[in-house]
Amino acid sequence: MEDNTETNNSAFNEASFKMKRLHELQDRINLLRRNLFTPIPTKYGTYGFREAYDCLLGLYQEIAAKCSEDERKEIKEKKDKLRKQVRELEERFDRYKKKDRGIALKIKEYETSRQQLQYDVEDKLFEIEELIRDLLDKHGFSTLNTENLEGDSYN
Repeated sequence: MEDNTETNNSAFNEASFKMKRLHELQDRINLLRRNLFTPIPTKYGTYGFREAYDCLLGLYQEIAAKCSEDERKEIKEKKDKLRKQVRELEERFDRYKKKDRGIALKIKEYETSRQQLQYDVEDKLFEIEELIRDLLDKHGFSTLNTENLEGDSYN
């Protein structure tokens, strides 16, 4: 007797979960943008800019498989540079909290250099966010284009 068992493909589709993760990461980044340099009380303690950086990495990791080699290289170069600055800024914030505030001139110099680093980190966070959001759009992870009548291109 022949076995007439039908084989079905899985009906599970991760697309809705991916879209939920993308939405949550983008929402978190939008909320953090208001207070990038404010401490965030967590078990380990962190700052808004660190969490924004981590969310951007998560956002990128969700779409990395769809990116070309050139796109990956561009993101990698920018995120590696930013990672160094984020770490340096974290160290400066932590050192400042522990620093003896006895010499006003040293603090003024320290604050000026930290302020510039904050501007640099903020600019790079926004630059990478803009690049990632462009990639999200380019690879079909955002609003459907009117000419795309068959659905998202990542399916």
